[in-house]
Amino acid sequence: MKSYDGRDAMIRLKSVILHDKTAADTNFLGVLKSDLVKLFNNYLELKDAPKVKLEVDEAGVYVLKIKACAEKVKSLNVIK
Repeated sequence: MKSYDGRDAMIRLKSVILHDKTAADTNFLGVLKSDLVKLFNNYLELKDAPKVKLEVDEAGVYVLKIKACAEKVKSLNVIK
């Protein structure tokens, strides 16, 4: 049987913390996706709803990945 030292415990703790951070609340992702649709619809004609993925890197930093496909870019009416 392998004995665990302090380093092993730290690695395990980091793994648990990172896993907890990646388990983003479903409501959070739903609200974020809804807000992104509203924002993108101001500028683009979306083909489908955007795909949103939230990950955590090894340093514990959130990485947000968004994929949105659009049929065309809307013209901007700028007041001069």
